[in-house]
Amino acid sequence: MISGGFHALIAALLLGATQAASASPQAAPAAAARDLRPGISRLTNAAFSYRPAHVTGPAGVIVLLHGAGGRADHFLREFTRFADERGVLLLALQSEAGSWPRRPQDVTLGPDAANFNEALAALTARSPVDLNRLVLLGFSDGASHALSFGLAKPKTFRAILAMSPGYAFAPRRPDPTQPIFIAHGRRDTMLPAGNVREMVRGLEGAGYRPEVRWFNGGHRIDPALLNAGLDFALGKVR
Repeated sequence: MISGGFHALIAALLLGATQAASASPQAAPAAAARDLRPGISRLTNAAFSYRPAHVTGPAGVIVLLHGAGGRADHFLREFTRFADERGVLLLALQSEAGSWPRRPQDVTLGPDAANFNEALAALTARSPVDLNRLVLLGFSDGASHALSFGLAKPKTFRAILAMSPGYAFAPRRPDPTQPIFIAHGRRDTMLPAGNVREMVRGLEGAGYRPEVRWFNGGHRIDPALLNAGLDFALGKVR
């Protein structure tokens, strides 16, 4: 059972809903031909990928979740430099309804979860992937979904980066060893810092030990903390 503190957090932020269970996504068997070209490719109707030109062998993957109203291809372009520097693949997902699920049963059983499964299978079929180095990163509502979806699938996502999140659904089976990095602006008026402080207390009450960094700004991704978060996450999955 998860701690009462974390359940109180979920009740306060999202009407007391509880998380539904689902099976972990499975990547497709490796294909004989690996044809993912360097650069940006459209993998599925709901996903784009990026492969650095110098990456040839099995590589880690950063899965990207855009903010509300965002576009996966635009969000992906913001991270290509980091992928080049760190030698990882990018997999950017497009939300089904303009933003991410607000009902817990849709987090792991809804169309966005199905789109992730399809995209991961397509990526592994077209490029060598190290599934032990799968990191989930989101911004704003994408960060909230990264926490909810990632916490529900600790065996799939080896680390979670939440940049300016607003909420999280409690997982049915928590794994407090899962590395979590949260960055948030002290002057964020869209998703207030107070919500994040409450969320962190809930996570800590459930046994998690999130790495939490604050910056003096509003609702955005702080470049220095993005670098720190990537170093944190990729250092945990080596």
